[in-house]
Amino acid sequence: MRKFLKNILNKVVVIAACLVLGSLYSNAQPTTDQQLAAFYFQEDDFQKAALYYEKLYLQSNSDFFYSYFLQCLFKLDDFKRAKKVVKNQLKFYPGNTTYQIDLGEVYKAEGEDKKAKKEFNAAIDRLQPVTNNIIALANAFSAAKEYDFALKTYAKGDQLLNGNHPFNIEKAKLFGSLGQYENMFNEYLGLLEITSNYLQSIQNELARNLAFEEGSAQNTILKQTLLQTIQRKPNQNVFYELLTWVFIQEKNYQQALVHTKALDKRTKGEGQRVLNLAGLAKSAKQYDIAIDAYDYIVNIGKGPFYISARVGLLDVLNKKLTSGFYFSPSDAKKLEASYLSTLDELGLNQQTVKVYRDLGHIEAFYLNNPDTAIIIIEKALTLGRVSAQEKALTKLELADIYVIQGYIWDASLLYSQVDKDFKYDVLGETAKFKNARISYYMGDFKWAKAQLDVLKGSTAKLISNDAMDLSLLITDNTGIDTTEHPLELFAKADLFLYQHKHNDVNIVLDSITEQYPGHALTDEIYMLKYDLNYKKGAYEQSKVYLEKIIAEHGTDITADDAVFKLGLLYENHFNDTEKAMEYYQKLLLEYSNSMFVIDARKRFRNLRGDFNNLEP
Repeated sequence: MRKFLKNILNKVVVIAACLVLGSLYSNAQPTTDQQLAAFYFQEDDFQKAALYYEKLYLQSNSDFFYSYFLQCLFKLDDFKRAKKVVKNQLKFYPGNTTYQIDLGEVYKAEGEDKKAKKEFNAAIDRLQPVTNNIIALANAFSAAKEYDFALKTYAKGDQLLNGNHPFNIEKAKLFGSLGQYENMFNEYLGLLEITSNYLQSIQNELARNLAFEEGSAQNTILKQTLLQTIQRKPNQNVFYELLTWVFIQEKNYQQALVHTKALDKRTKGEGQRVLNLAGLAKSAKQYDIAIDAYDYIVNIGKGPFYISARVGLLDVLNKKLTSGFYFSPSDAKKLEASYLSTLDELGLNQQTVKVYRDLGHIEAFYLNNPDTAIIIIEKALTLGRVSAQEKALTKLELADIYVIQGYIWDASLLYSQVDKDFKYDVLGETAKFKNARISYYMGDFKWAKAQLDVLKGSTAKLISNDAMDLSLLITDNTGIDTTEHPLELFAKADLFLYQHKHNDVNIVLDSITEQYPGHALTDEIYMLKYDLNYKKGAYEQSKVYLEKIIAEHGTDITADDAVFKLGLLYENHFNDTEKAMEYYQKLLLEYSNSMFVIDARKRFRNLRGDFNNLEP
């Protein structure tokens, strides 16, 4: 009985769906015949569906019912009746050449290919110089997968319209469907020969239809076709721009830069295109190419993009040096010198506020000169005409440096100001998190957790994840039956690490281990010791602590983090691809809910050779 009722219910659902479908094509409410026709068609009972659609078609001569009736006849291999129906439709609408395609399709289904081609050609011969009719007929051919006839339609259209409406994009799509990529690209480039105004449209079409994997057959043909066109039309800069765009899509920033520089010189662009490319390369972490691009603009001289290039160059030098790998104090001193020379030349203004802020960060976090850093950041805050966002970012940097110096309450005050001024912004959430972390450092775990729990819902993924991790750490190590003293010590060690008091970090962490052997914080202690050794460039020792976490705490919250970081160590510092892949695969298989899964999968595939230009 249940099965019977279920079948009835399913059929009711189908009928309801058909009612909705029918109503889209009729102003009146669907009749019983319409409902039954749609129902039987949905059930693949084309014999019964044909009876109802024929009746509905003869009553209304509707194109909608004609289409469904014709489909039923095709499904039933009743080509004799199908021919009659199509010819009848042609009598009613003699000017609609698309019905001749239907007739040709009937002949083709019967094996009468010559008659089919005759009808197709007749439809093209009857074309009038009306753009919409030409496109409609070509689309009808395309829908029937008669791509060659669709191309013939556009060729006829070009003759009729004397080239006043180029059909290059439409023809390019057809050539793409046929796999004739050289013809496809020639159509696009032919349109650009007419006018460069179509560049964006063509880029959009290519982006939709190509994978842009360097070395692929399509990309190779596209670049060859472009180079041939450039040789033929050397004075049309639009082709150079398109070639550069293709290299960027491939993530081949080196070749993109070569061609962008050449185009900039040809057009006397003063570096604008190169500046845009530098920004793209920097975002893709192609730091050396970005440096080359910024250097090019700086060497042009003091033009309109000189300051932007100087500032951008410092930023990319900073990112290259501080992107997570150990570097020596002498490297930091060289970077400091670059900042100082730039500021000596440019001074303090709206464009260099970030330069001051970044220099302050280098002094405090990489050269252990927090007093100097405070002087630099405070000077940046004296600039009056600066955006509220820039001022807030500068305050956050100053507050971070205050924490290093131990000026905890001064830091908290600045964080609170930014939180208040940007309450519903990522800046405000960042300030709230940093303030919560101060409460954690000071042992006020209840207040810290209350703030962190609010931030779990942050739209900024990084803030949300950090808030959840710290909140969970507090939850796991506080409570009625748990002494908070181990967590107080751990928070103090965490603060010492932030303040670069490395010896104090080890002393405090070791005291936890001695006083509370086997405590739940053990895996967190190992992770903090990993951080300490990593910051010092002691990669072998940092590896030991990650291995301890995996071996002794494989089911704890830090385990997936440890597995991923081991993969990074083997990939970036030990140059052991096989071991790196082993740990990335371990993460994918054993910690499938980890936040690192997406990055691990991309890195694993890149090391395996699935992609040519994966950006880390």
